[in-house]
Amino acid sequence: LAPSLPLTGPSEIVSASAAFNEMQARLDRLLKERSEMVAAIAHDLRTPLARLAFRLDALPAGARDKATADIDEMSRMIEATLEFIHDQNRAPVREPLDLRLLVESVADDLRDLGRDVRGVEGAPAPMTGDPWSLRRMMANLLDNALKYGHAARISLAPERDGYRLVVEDDGPGIDPALAERLFMPFVRGETSRNRSTGGIGLGLASVKSIVLAHGGHVALENRPEGGLRVTVHLPRQSVVEAVQTS
Repeated sequence: LAPSLPLTGPSEIVSASAAFNEMQARLDRLLKERSEMVAAIAHDLRTPLARLAFRLDALPAGARDKATADIDEMSRMIEATLEFIHDQNRAPVREPLDLRLLVESVADDLRDLGRDVRGVEGAPAPMTGDPWSLRRMMANLLDNALKYGHAARISLAPERDGYRLVVEDDGPGIDPALAERLFMPFVRGETSRNRSTGGIGLGLASVKSIVLAHGGHVALENRPEGGLRVTVHLPRQSVVEAVQTS
């Protein structure tokens, strides 16, 4: 969803940029068609689920309660999948913002709810980005930290060309072998069948998608003293924007 490269400069650069833009357009169409297919499947599943829920009244109470719980779980999975796909297909937004103020706003909202979130004080952190998606990224990271570690610590520090955002918790950590796979949709680090504790595995996938869309990268690692550390590197300006303004 990044803007197309400008067709300016020497003929070799124009030709390479045009080829890159054509490749990008084909990939965009492929991803859009795939997302639309998954969204259509998820949407169509609602109808048979509604019929099943209607027919549950004929079951004995114990079986009915279990079946209702399963249908509710499937409904939540469908809603989360549709929301995830909607987020992936949002048009990119790039505007000036203060990353520190944005992070503080998300943290303050959680503190108002009585959650244990610490850190983020310091100097302004100006950058260009999508405020809505960055808030969603931050909310997902803090939600994971609070879900598994009951407390979250945030730090934000400047780097040479951007910022390093770190979220830490005191939870059980992760299996290091799963560090990269946990960023894939529907892969969960919590292996129980309880979706209320493990979610459905879209939070970190959404985080990585948002970070990559801003030209950054994200990594997971266990803390030596216990718990998980998530490190996000975000540039002040995306690569495409830097090319267009240079």
